Amino acid sequence: MRFEGKVALFTGTAGGIGRAAVLRFAEEAVAVFADVSDDAAVACAVKTAEQVYGRLDIAFNNAGIMLADDSDSIATSEETIDKTLAVNLKGVLYGCWHQIPAMRMKQMSCRLSRGRRRSPSGSVPAALAF
Repeated sequence: MRFEGKVALFTGTAGGIGRAAVLRFAEEAVAVFADVSDDAAVACAVKTAEQVYGRLDIAFNNAGIMLADDSDSIATSEETIDKTLAVNLKGVLYGCWHQIPAMRMKQMSCRLSRGRRRSPSGSVPAALAF
């Protein structure tokens, strides 16, 4: 029971690692969710954790997308790039902006941010870290 009584904020829980993680944590912890492309929504999720549960113990920034029209470095539209960056880059940034101050007050916490790897033909290099 490593997570019993912990309060966790998750992003990117629709499938894969995010879904498996939230299902595992939900067995023992309270989970809060956020739309990571919206700074106000992330701030609200952190505030909700603090106000309703008294703290934020764990944050797992896992959200990431690869849109169908993200074909390659040359053909990908600026709109697609903007949408991708809003989730894959800004989402982690927004999470850190709000999670770290909330978790610092506790002095013991866990924050995980998982980068997305792209296919070799994708518009963002697989080695790009954020």
